[in-house]
Amino acid sequence: MPLSLPKQKIRVLLLEGVNDSAVRMFEANGYTEIERLPKALGSAELKRMLSGVHMLGIRSRTHLTEEVLQAADRLMAAPTRSSSTRRAGSAFPCSTRPIRTRAVSPSSPLPRS
Repeated sequence: MPLSLPKQKIRVLLLEGVNDSAVRMFEANGYTEIERLPKALGSAELKRMLSGVHMLGIRSRTHLTEEVLQAADRLMAAPTRSSSTRRAGSAFPCSTRPIRTRAVSPSSPLPRS
């Protein structure tokens, strides 16, 4: 049983005019379902757009609130940043820095923080 979706089925949403290099990186790695918008979205529009999206790329104007994240029914990856630089009023940290991840097998214990 596969543990992930084929890259061709993973939907990527990039907001706020994320750089062309990000689109090229996704395409070079086999991702084909990429939607790119030039501006940040309001809460209602962002909730609508996140339906079915697996990966989100944003810059500093997008606010990911708890309400918005609850509407993200398939979201697997979103940017983060340290709490020391967290924007006031934002319920979810966001940044353009890469996220460090670690593969965990279903039988291994959860990693400690």
